[in-house]
Amino acid sequence: MLVDRETGVIYLIDWGSAVKSSGTALPFEGTVHFLAACVLNQVIVNSQAAMFTSANDSETLVCSAFCLCHPTLQAQLHGISKMQVNQLQDWWQHTVWQQRLLAGSSGGCSTK
Repeated sequence: MLVDRETGVIYLIDWGSAVKSSGTALPFEGTVHFLAACVLNQVIVNSQAAMFTSANDSETLVCSAFCLCHPTLQAQLHGISKMQVNQLQDWWQHTVWQQRLLAGSSGGCSTK
């Protein structure tokens, strides 16, 4: 997901990994910052290779949308290097996991 800050237009970027994977670990494409938890674990264990499902794509979309709705947290997240995947995993689990779940269950994305 990409946001044009000048126009406010949101672009969805889909690498198609869930369709290509079909039960095979593939090299990871995209950013690790918004990955579904189980895919991030695979990237950590398998050195940048992972199997993707459509459910993983959905979780990644929710993570991306969550950060768009919470720019302060997004800035915090982007302060972590993409090479520090263990720290990214800790950030999602400990920093905002409950907020992400609550936002998803309550429709908690404000347009203000």
